[in-house]
Amino acid sequence: MTKRKADIWLGPASAGGLSSPLPSGTHSMLLYFVKDGPRDPIGVVITSADGGELRPDGSNRQMTLEFWSPEADSLPESGSVFAIWYSRFVGVGVLTGP
Repeated sequence: MTKRKADIWLGPASAGGLSSPLPSGTHSMLLYFVKDGPRDPIGVVITSADGGELRPDGSNRQMTLEFWSPEADSLPESGSVFAIWYSRFVGVGVLTGP
């Protein structure tokens, strides 16, 4: 699986985000990249550096993204912005490095 670093922001429930924290390593998230037009969603596992929960508190946190879908072979470059989908759009992020 391809791994990348990213800064992510998970919005609180009041802003349409997650209604409760998710365990680090949740497999059910999709990322939508929009640079150069819409792209197909890419399946991802999001893991926090400390193994703590993914909290919908509106804070920015650096995470490790582990892509499980074949589309990851053509990932955009660092600096690319994405939306995070988990039954609905729940946050945003930016790729920061390998």
